[in-house]
Amino acid sequence: MAGETLKRLATPDTKQMALASHIVDATRRGIQILNDLLDITRSAFGTDIPVVRAPMDMGHLATQLVDEMRSLSKGRTIEINIVGHTEGAWDKARVGQVFSNLIGNAIQYSFPDSTIFVSVGETPDGVIISVHNQGSPIAAGNLLTIFEALTRGQLPQTDDPSSSHLGLGLYITKKIVMAHNGDMDVASGESGTTFTVRLPRK
Repeated sequence: MAGETLKRLATPDTKQMALASHIVDATRRGIQILNDLLDITRSAFGTDIPVVRAPMDMGHLATQLVDEMRSLSKGRTIEINIVGHTEGAWDKARVGQVFSNLIGNAIQYSFPDSTIFVSVGETPDGVIISVHNQGSPIAAGNLLTIFEALTRGQLPQTDDPSSSHLGLGLYITKKIVMAHNGDMDVASGESGTTFTVRLPRK
């Protein structure tokens, strides 16, 4: 709250504004790490991640999250494609985590200046979401454990080695998908890596 207040009081394009923004961003990262740890603790005790379904438009949410993630894209381009009927009943906040985790993962493991493709389309009973990044292929052995807790891929040499990611994002993402009675898979090769999520409308 103090960081947000400093941002409102600061003059744009000043050092004070930059420092306040760093405080806010660091605090949000810390909160996200704590939330991830709470989710994994629930899972360890056999409790499903809670979801509260309400009517929403998956295409609209995807557009919103892509717009937010573009500011963190480190020079990558993020393109989005929405096709068909994308309305249904899902937990908006939790599905927002799915998009944030998958797009953030794509940014982290894609080649610099490459393009990330996000798509949302309809299926007979729900929606299908995919996030594709152009990066080094994931080894076949790692694909078997990629959705397990505390599993991280090999970071690109150009990325910040001090990344605060704990290897929980994909684990929690799959838990959220399963809580919606959906399914999730990954394919990786020379053309890049694609995560695909299928969620029923009900």
